[in-house]
Amino acid sequence: MHGTASPCVFGFLAAWATKQFLARGQTEVLAEQLGHRAALFSITAFLLVGLVLLLLVNEKKGRACGAGAVGSHVAGLALALDVR
Repeated sequence: MHGTASPCVFGFLAAWATKQFLARGQTEVLAEQLGHRAALFSITAFLLVGLVLLLLVNEKKGRACGAGAVGSHVAGLALALDVR
């Protein structure tokens, strides 16, 4: 399911942004280009947020959690993410 969600979000966002730019009086070609640019920026933002979340993970604590050193999954997730 994850493989189909991203193209759908990208397509809907590009179409919505294109309509917004057309409503503001842009030419069709420019509105389409700006719509795709807006959709690409949204994907870039999504990837950057994912990268930041990934960088917050403490791998040693996560491996300890996976090895059974922590009893609760919620406590293990908080430990792996260094949440205090």
